[in-house]
Amino acid sequence: MLNGLRIPMPTREGLYFVSVLLFVMGGAVARELNLLIVLAGMMIGPLVFHARMVLLALRRLSVSRRLPRRIQAGESLHVRIGIANGRRQLGAWLLRARDRITYRNGQGDGGIPPTAVDVAVPLVEPAGETWVSYRAHLTRRGLYEFGPITVSTRFPLGLLECSRRFDARQELIVCPRLGRMTAEWDRLTQGGPTGTQAALARQGLTEDEFHGLREWRPGDSRRWVHWRTSARLSTLSVKQFERKRHRSLALLLDLRMPARPTETDRVRLELVVSIAATALTDIARQGLARVTLAIAGARPGCWSGAASPRFVDELIDRLAAVEGGSGATLAEAARMLVERWPGGAPGVVLSTRPMPADAFGSVNRSAPAELFGGAAGTAVEARRLDRVTWIDAGRRDLDRFFQWSHGPVDRA
Repeated sequence: MLNGLRIPMPTREGLYFVSVLLFVMGGAVARELNLLIVLAGMMIGPLVFHARMVLLALRRLSVSRRLPRRIQAGESLHVRIGIANGRRQLGAWLLRARDRITYRNGQGDGGIPPTAVDVAVPLVEPAGETWVSYRAHLTRRGLYEFGPITVSTRFPLGLLECSRRFDARQELIVCPRLGRMTAEWDRLTQGGPTGTQAALARQGLTEDEFHGLREWRPGDSRRWVHWRTSARLSTLSVKQFERKRHRSLALLLDLRMPARPTETDRVRLELVVSIAATALTDIARQGLARVTLAIAGARPGCWSGAASPRFVDELIDRLAAVEGGSGATLAEAARMLVERWPGGAPGVVLSTRPMPADAFGSVNRSAPAELFGGAAGTAVEARRLDRVTWIDAGRRDLDRFFQWSHGPVDRA
């Protein structure tokens, strides 16, 4: 095999042809009939010619693929494959391009066998390029690997098939399916009945909104004076600004899964991940000040940063490959969340199970004082875990906070 080019192999029709050829050659040798020897030679000629043609057709080809970096689970994926012919006088006819799709997650292939997709390419003209496409429907979130691509041909006689393998590997992130957050969720994350108030931050005059004019007061900056209005009214008038509200959010995902999960457990896990991804998308759209996400799953982790679209996209990419784990990781993820908790931010736990009796007791007792500048700071920060809102995927009123775009929430 040279540069992925494999030796031509007989097809089913080719095997029939070779069987007849062997029969003719055997009869020619056994009976010593010159006419049968001539006939055998005439039958060998097309095989040699065919082998030469299929090798030439694939030798100077190049393959490329175009696909998006990410899509949402359940969306239709459009994949384009381009085949370029480096020969200037000989075209490539009746090609078959086979693409390979492999599901990858954080711990391997997830037990899903690879899928092969065949696309027919009628002709690639000399020194030309032909693009073909196919559509795929990926319903499971995670990381998918595309490639390698195998191009084969049987042209012109169909007796031999030659193939060439091109590496052409690409990765695709399938993000969790998104729904929509309700007004009740907005009230929850803004603070209100739960007693948690959203943080208000002044980000400078350039981010304040001009509200109106008022009379000058002692302590006002001279930069705020509206001189034209002051000259007309013969008294100092200053600009009045309205501060923008900048909210933050601390979000903890409890992705507990039993050793032998049922279909209901898997549905609830995907539901929790979808709710988190939808909430993060809303955060990026609304322009919150800061978001902190902690995950208690197969691999606990915590990430915190400004709620910019780029940072939220990174978090959603992590959610695409996240997996459930034992409940022991909840305490570790909660400690990470307490360490990076945004000041004044409400806390929400999205879980696959109802809240245990003492979910955060060990965290509140054992939080290290040096993380928050002393024992007093430890008590204040750790007690926040006792005031978080726990939302599990099995609760009957889940529709109060999250709904699919079409149809009710299925909790199995």
